[in-house]
Amino acid sequence: MLAHLALADIELERRRFEPARTMFQTAFDHFDWGDDAHSAAYALTGLVACDLLAAEPDQRTRTSIREVLSRFKSADGIDNLLDGLIAICGAQPQDHQEVIRIFRQALLLAQNPQCREPVMQFLRTLITGITLFRQDAPQAAIARYQDCLDLTHDLGWGPGERYVLRRLGEVYHAVGRHADAVSTMEQLSAMSAKAGDMYGEALSAYFLGELSLERGERQAAADYFVRCHDLMNRHGHPTWPARARHMIDLARGEL
Repeated sequence: MLAHLALADIELERRRFEPARTMFQTAFDHFDWGDDAHSAAYALTGLVACDLLAAEPDQRTRTSIREVLSRFKSADGIDNLLDGLIAICGAQPQDHQEVIRIFRQALLLAQNPQCREPVMQFLRTLITGITLFRQDAPQAAIARYQDCLDLTHDLGWGPGERYVLRRLGEVYHAVGRHADAVSTMEQLSAMSAKAGDMYGEALSAYFLGELSLERGERQAAADYFVRCHDLMNRHGHPTWPARARHMIDLARGEL
């Protein structure tokens, strides 16, 4: 059944949500019945990620997030938990308060002395960075995000690095550092493509399209939005293709 869980991870990484959800549910039922708390919690994390990435979150999903966090009671699961939470929070890029809440609860779970210090430091630094950005202190947020990147390198943690790059690009854009925002998102796009993270690659393309459109680079913007549309449409995402199609028309002056 652990192999089943690994296959579900692959399906989620490919953004094939329905087969991933079915596999995670089967694994959760098996591990929950078999009293394997860690594997059950990991499977439940996958279910929540499927719900959030495939559609708008509802109250049931938010309740499930709380259940996920409550199930991870020991530090030996915190690294796997973080992978799941990165997927969950990556589906809510603008909901800063919800992201802070989730990671603060994860930080409480990581208090066990057996937990690796870089994991604790990453959580603290990430929460600080997001909070500073929300409090209109972008330069301080940039410094914290750069610290987070160093920590992801120490941990050898690709999903975390990609998540922080997305946050960093957001701040660069907010302070008018256009070249840095573009460079960061292009790096994120390349890393996402290499990792097989279609969702991350598509979101990077969408953001690059917005940056190009703001600068009046309409053809470049249209190309990025087409890339986003094709990636999302290929894997049957329910909402993003229409959103990207609207931006393609806007960039081409057809609205």
